Amino acid sequence: MVNDERIRSSIRKITSQVFGIWYVLMLASLLYRQFYLGQPLGQYWDIVVIFFIGTLYATVSMFARGAVYENRVTKCVKWSVPTLLVTNVAVAYFRGHIKTIEDLIASVIGGAIGIALVGILLFFLYRRWEKKIDVSE
Repeated sequence: MVNDERIRSSIRKITSQVFGIWYVLMLASLLYRQFYLGQPLGQYWDIVVIFFIGTLYATVSMFARGAVYENRVTKCVKWSVPTLLVTNVAVAYFRGHIKTIEDLIASVIGGAIGIALVGILLFFLYRRWEKKIDVSE
């Protein structure tokens, strides 16, 4: 069988689409179990672990290999950080962890610190890739 660039490109595209479908279905399954069925986390923790390992691997790999560029990161951060903070507060509220304004502030600050730590890690991974490839200005 011939393995030319067209075939490799098609395989990469299909693989990317399969990952996207897997990601959306896993997220939908987690949200369905949490909010519609009201299952405790102990009943589906294995799915949560698989989902977050896949997400972590994809994110770290993209930054470590330079697949995410600064202009894409800037666009992504503009909508993802507020979305993550609102999601964090909404989940905490629906789970009954936010009862006072202090709980709300603590949830927002905790989410912001977590996002900042992940952002710093991804920044250093990207800079490491730039130095390795020598593409920095």
